[in-house]
Amino acid sequence: MRMNNKQSKWFCAILLLFLLLSESKGVKAEVLINEIYFDPPGSTGDNFSEYIELRGTPGMSLNNHYLVFLENESSITADAGLIEAMFDLNGNSLGTNGYLTIRQANNFYGPPAAGTTDLVNVGTRFGRGALAPSTVGFSDTGDDGKLENSGFTAMLIDIGAGAAPVLSQDLDVGDDGMSNDTFPANWLVADSLGVISELSETSGRLYGAVNYSVGTPEGGPNVEPGAVYVDVGGFEIEYIGRWGDSTGSAAGDWHASNGTTDSSSGYTGGGDYRQAGEPHGVNPVYPPGQLVETNQGVPYGTRLTDTLGDSNYFVLDGDFDFTREADLDTHFNGVVDGNDFLTWQQHLGIGNGNDATRQHGDANVDRVVDNADLQIWEQNYGTTLVVAAQAAARVAVPEPSTALLIASAIVLLGSSPRSRVGK
Repeated sequence: MRMNNKQSKWFCAILLLFLLLSESKGVKAEVLINEIYFDPPGSTGDNFSEYIELRGTPGMSLNNHYLVFLENESSITADAGLIEAMFDLNGNSLGTNGYLTIRQANNFYGPPAAGTTDLVNVGTRFGRGALAPSTVGFSDTGDDGKLENSGFTAMLIDIGAGAAPVLSQDLDVGDDGMSNDTFPANWLVADSLGVISELSETSGRLYGAVNYSVGTPEGGPNVEPGAVYVDVGGFEIEYIGRWGDSTGSAAGDWHASNGTTDSSSGYTGGGDYRQAGEPHGVNPVYPPGQLVETNQGVPYGTRLTDTLGDSNYFVLDGDFDFTREADLDTHFNGVVDGNDFLTWQQHLGIGNGNDATRQHGDANVDRVVDNADLQIWEQNYGTTLVVAAQAAARVAVPEPSTALLIASAIVLLGSSPRSRVGK
């Protein structure tokens, strides 16, 4: 059958839109662990400032979902793989923005962004059993109402038609690895990560798809086969969160950090008695005193804990690269051009000494976007730069297939008289 020009345009447009829509077919509802702040600053910070954040498909039901915390120690007083704390998520759903937060009573952090399902315990901590029943579905073996500071594996599970988890349930009989035991057949692990935050416990066992520890034990890490293990180099881990909007379980998908006493970290209480006023992380790229203790390149004073209900903190490669000349190459593509000016214009005024980065138009790395950065752009406009590791630092762009399909379909439909309003 031959088609005239008008029919051909419609056929192509419909085909393109079909291909575009088919890209989203088969996408399942998803939920991930997004943040766990388990050891906030201050000698009593974990009595009221701990929080959990989940992220996923907006409005997704969390029926049959549990967030369990497994013991990492194997000793006379501890049993690795034992469920020592958990959140029963039944009856809840992710917010319209795709986030759910769980906060202790009297929490310093928040409130989260609009659209977030925000669960705040009424009473004490996350709840202390019969002493102070939890309103956020929390329970733990010691009725402490808080998370373990020294280490754990957090596992977000969908039990399906299986039995619900119970406190003290041992998922690693023999403390030799969960792979050697019978994991409940109906349970699906939606996300998992392990943390060891104290040097005295590096020999403990972790069960996450990705695991962060303050050190590596003699003989190697005790993790599940194929799991990722990250030695952060000795600093105490107090916070773990996904790096930006990551969804994977690679080493760079998470941000493990020690908190900072700087008030701009988002904390409004007192300082942490265990920490010095200045960080002491070592990184040859950054000047002394410019890093918090972290496995990612985060400058001191950066807000790490004020992103509830929104994307986690994230910086692009090169955002704070002090080894580069000031040039206002905001796209890290080796050219200073009009696109960099538009970036500067869009973000003019951003920054209070803490927020602005190169990707915002901060050329002189004073963390503020202002006229001084524009002058640098003017001086370098039209320059082709030689930037080390340039390819790795480029800003990701949307998949061209989707963008081209949309554009092509709109052009084709727009050129047809039938697509116009009215007849």
